[in-house]
Amino acid sequence: MIIEYNPKYDNQIKYLLEELQQYLTDIDKEGYNIVGEDYKEKYFEKP
Repeated sequence: MIIEYNPKYDNQIKYLLEELQQYLTDIDKEGYNIVGEDYKEKYFEKP
C-alpha cells in the first residue's frame, strides 16, 4: 500500500532511511559509504 506523505511520518521515514543507509554501508566492501551520527537529524534539513 502506498500512502500520501504526511509530516507526522517524518520520524518513521528517518528511521527507515537510516536503517537502509546502515545496511548499504555494511555491504560496502570498499568503504565508500558512511553514515554520520547526525544522518537522521540532518536528512530533512534544507541546504
